[in-house]
Amino acid sequence: MCKYATAVMAVLLAMTTLAEAIMTNMPVTSPETERKSDGQPNLLPNSSFEAGLMEWEVCGGEVQIETCTNAYHGTRVLRLAGRGSVGAPWINLREPKAVYELSVWARSVKGDASLVLELQNALNRGLQSKNLLKPWSVSETFALKETWQRFSLTLQLPVASYLDAFRSVIRAANGVVEVDAVALAVKEERPSYRPAEDVAVGLGTQEASNVLPQGVPVRLFAELYAPDPRYRPENVLLIVTDADGREIFRRQAKPEWDAASHARMEDELKELAPGFYPARVALLAGDGRTLVEKKFAFGVLVSHLDDPADPESPFGTMAGSSNELRLAKMTGVGFVRRVWFPKWSRMEPERGTYDWTGPDLDEIAKLGLVVQSQSASTPEWARLEKRFFSPMPDSAPPRDVADYGRFMGAAVRHYKAQVKLWEIWNEPNATFYWNGSVTEYVDLVRSAYAAVKAEDPEAQVWTCSTWNIDTNWLGQAMALGVLKHSDALAQHGYRKTPPESWEKDLQDLRELMKKHGGPVRPIVISEFGYQGVDAPDTNTPYLPEFGFKVKLDERQQAAWMVRTYVVTLAGGARALVWYKFSESRENNAGPDIHGLYRVLPLPQPKPGLVAYNTMATCLKGARGAKRVAAGDPTAHLYRFECPDGPRWVAWTTRDKPLSFTLPAGMEGPLEVRKLLGGTGQAAPVKGRTVLRLTGEPVFLRQPAP
Repeated sequence: MCKYATAVMAVLLAMTTLAEAIMTNMPVTSPETERKSDGQPNLLPNSSFEAGLMEWEVCGGEVQIETCTNAYHGTRVLRLAGRGSVGAPWINLREPKAVYELSVWARSVKGDASLVLELQNALNRGLQSKNLLKPWSVSETFALKETWQRFSLTLQLPVASYLDAFRSVIRAANGVVEVDAVALAVKEERPSYRPAEDVAVGLGTQEASNVLPQGVPVRLFAELYAPDPRYRPENVLLIVTDADGREIFRRQAKPEWDAASHARMEDELKELAPGFYPARVALLAGDGRTLVEKKFAFGVLVSHLDDPADPESPFGTMAGSSNELRLAKMTGVGFVRRVWFPKWSRMEPERGTYDWTGPDLDEIAKLGLVVQSQSASTPEWARLEKRFFSPMPDSAPPRDVADYGRFMGAAVRHYKAQVKLWEIWNEPNATFYWNGSVTEYVDLVRSAYAAVKAEDPEAQVWTCSTWNIDTNWLGQAMALGVLKHSDALAQHGYRKTPPESWEKDLQDLRELMKKHGGPVRPIVISEFGYQGVDAPDTNTPYLPEFGFKVKLDERQQAAWMVRTYVVTLAGGARALVWYKFSESRENNAGPDIHGLYRVLPLPQPKPGLVAYNTMATCLKGARGAKRVAAGDPTAHLYRFECPDGPRWVAWTTRDKPLSFTLPAGMEGPLEVRKLLGGTGQAAPVKGRTVLRLTGEPVFLRQPAP
């Protein structure tokens, strides 16, 4: 009997060892439900990494997608080493009263290794000081074996996070780690509530965008959700101010709760003049203490929706969705830059085979917006090998520039009715986007220019668009004759210096064109921007390794944007493209905070959107800009010739306000329009008209008769 038992145990041990070997070294074909958690839909894309990283963001260290015969789900895994980490896209909360679970299957490739899972607030920087959202995160470190195991992390969310979003982070703490079958799902509803966090507040106007046209009453609402009666406020206080903090509306009322634990407070304001209007709602205890305070802003604009298309408009931006395009047009944008369109690598996947699916350009044209194209990206069949570091394989130059010329000819032929502005490549002085030489870029331009003009002689071709003003690279390109195949010299204008520094830069560019034999082409600034943040802890630098660190609050961002437009147009620039119209969801909390319109935590304008509208309205149809001698070197005064008469724009570069006497011929009276709303008059006193100037531009004109 003992011998029989020993034999059985030996067989069982062998079977166990074999099973472990199979689990370790053979692919496990898990059912589709393995991509889910407890039967709930997975909120994360690409849980098995079969298609590569897709929307996952590489955060640091060594990150690779590996073909793996022992993958837990599918045949490809995510391999992390050297503290390599990835973050998933922002996920909007689906269930406000929920426990969320992040789960992964993971293993050590060899020896000791550990993995960190983290769930973090997607908007945890910059909003704490506004009391809009509270930052939160939860993480846990797991020790790994060389066999696949499932690990999970749960997070319990407060009800008041229902406007929130979060992201998932996966990081190798040490060793080499493989990860697969990632899932993020609702595990269960939250069983209890916590004080102070358990009243959710929604704010807004009758327009979902919180941007309204001039001439309509403004309906404001505050919507509350408090499922636990213990934490309901006694009163709600709603206050609206103008951009300078002057109170224009106040109301306090006791909320009335319905059976679903909701309460809504709604008020209608009289018609408001164009401007930027901050608002706040305070939830008050019975003794008057403020329990919770939320802030947002809305804008009232002079609408440009009915303006006809203006091919000569200098006011450009980058916008994409239908709602964003409509809002941009309403603001006064004249043309939109479509980056990576037409994208060669996608639209000609095989030589001579074209796929023109993409943005609805007819929709853009119906709005009265002009399209500016920026085409790049070499398809695999056409490209040379990369020579310099770049994570983008399609940055390599084509083996034969004639292939790109043929593609551009086909693109112009297809989009001729909708596109008249064509930009050749993107930032060719950066190997990230162009992995070729200056000579190869000029050859590319020569081929594209001939093809574009053959199909549409009226089309304009913009070239160079260097990242920053790279006079060394530009000088080489000009010496090779790039300007002979260009209708405009494009530049990208990110900088850490004030807008007035453009005066010298534009002059230097014209001198550089002359030095290399010209011709002297118009200059277009096809991408520029300044970050604008209100809270110091969000003022992370844009590309800090390149020195672009400018600390501006949102009002300063608005002022510097308008000053850049005015300075460069007066300096001879043809057009400018502001990067970008909206802060996208994935970048809302990071360094990429250039937008004029905020998407999260709720849609609302930044001061820059109202400033853009003021500028586009006051300078509509303007031509012939020039700087006017002002006497004081810190005073900047510019004259524009507009269809309804001259307009002036003025500001000071001093840190303190400046009392500025207008030069002869401008004694007034003059109408004054402030950047973020409000009008006034500057009248002469004893033959002198004095303005109080700050860093925010004001717009002046003679009163209509």
